[in-house]
Amino acid sequence: PASATAAAAATEEAEKSVSAERAGCAAAGANCWEPLCCQSANVRCFMKDDAWAGCRESCTPGFQAEDPEDSRTWWTCKLVDKAPQSTARPSPVLPPPRQQPAPAAMPVPQQAGRKGSILVIGDWGYDYGCHGNVPELGCQKAIADKMLEKMEELGDVKFIINVGDSFYPHGVVSKDDPQWQTKWRRVYDKKLRSVPWYSVYGNHDYQR
Repeated sequence: PASATAAAAATEEAEKSVSAERAGCAAAGANCWEPLCCQSANVRCFMKDDAWAGCRESCTPGFQAEDPEDSRTWWTCKLVDKAPQSTARPSPVLPPPRQQPAPAAMPVPQQAGRKGSILVIGDWGYDYGCHGNVPELGCQKAIADKMLEKMEELGDVKFIINVGDSFYPHGVVSKDDPQWQTKWRRVYDKKLRSVPWYSVYGNHDYQR
């Protein structure tokens, strides 16, 4: 029947759309931390630790029997998937009530002879393994958001001073360490990272 043919064609088109949107996502068995999505629409990206996330249908926190023995460590199973959703057959969505835009922050008046502003932060590091009583990056992200808010309010921040203890528990191995991505770039806005960060080591930064 024509209706069945049309439905099949619509399904095929939707699958092609999902496939194209997920072209840059992780394949089965690959680390999905970087793209935060999986090529297959039947699985989602779940966090194991700060360096690895995997594509799975579901995930229960704990050790996973299918992991090789030499890498069998605890899975947090936090869902970090940000896969694009198919636009096929969208559900009707009512427009939200119109709200008045929030007033823009007033810039700080520039004083005569003023050279600029700086932000100072310290002991901002977070690691699930040693901060298990804090299950996610929420606290660190809240501070990062306030830093961005203050930076935009000041309008003349020249650099950020970082007084250490940035990467718990034992620092980073190199400039290619994945912790730069998971614990810094994904937390602090691009604008905050656009100015120099002048940093010193804390005791948790140089133990490796």
